[in-house]
Amino acid sequence: MAAYYYNQAAAAGVQPVLNYKDKFPDGSAVWDVERGKANTIRRVPWQTDTSVSFSSWGYVEGKDDYKSPRSLVHDLVDIVSKNGNLLLNVGPRADGTFPDAAVHLLEQIGAWLALNGEGIYASCPWRCYGEGTTRSVQGQMTEKQNSGFGLGDVRFTASTNASRPAMFAHLLGWPRGGGGFKVRSLGVAETVVGVSLLCDEATHVQWQQARDGSLELTLPATPPSTCEHAFVFRLALADPPAKPTFAVGAETASRGTLAALNNACLV
Repeated sequence: MAAYYYNQAAAAGVQPVLNYKDKFPDGSAVWDVERGKANTIRRVPWQTDTSVSFSSWGYVEGKDDYKSPRSLVHDLVDIVSKNGNLLLNVGPRADGTFPDAAVHLLEQIGAWLALNGEGIYASCPWRCYGEGTTRSVQGQMTEKQNSGFGLGDVRFTASTNASRPAMFAHLLGWPRGGGGFKVRSLGVAETVVGVSLLCDEATHVQWQQARDGSLELTLPATPPSTCEHAFVFRLALADPPAKPTFAVGAETASRGTLAALNNACLV
């Protein structure tokens, strides 16, 4: 069946996208994880599909169990850092209108993307997806097994703009009281030439790169008033950002092993 659709699309000169849950070989279509995520970088794009509500895909009168904009932004950043896309469902009422709470939630996510979209849109995975102690449980219907991200959790993405080499460090919490924050995953050959905060580029960010490559940021006690949910630092690089390295033959192994060999920079 998949071959038929792919062949018909090729004959029509269009690029199809076929999603599946668990019954196709890796690489034959886009792996879709319902209310769950991948726990690592995958070689080919994949997708999380989930809802703004914890318990329902549709509108349920009197039920108000919406997720927070912070948790959804964090999920988006975590997913994109692993080469994934987020498909977010919003359930309308019977008359086609959306509840005010759902609209407000989407507006807040949109406001965050308006300031920080450079680290999401047209980005690609860096050679590792993040730092910190929080790891995602992988698989279908696993989102309730995942706890929130902590103050030390960071996720990385990389720019695809060859004329402006850069990577992005998404801090999923602002250090209490500010002060020093160290990004440890940069190597000695990865030279940072500038640092800026996407949500408020007027803010001067003090930074210093150590001989081992690690980057020390000196942050104010509180983030700028325009910044919330996740704090994205653009790290301008002297050379193009590194890419993940994948295991040879991983696509023939078990689910989820189209994964980078060195993507777990978590420290």
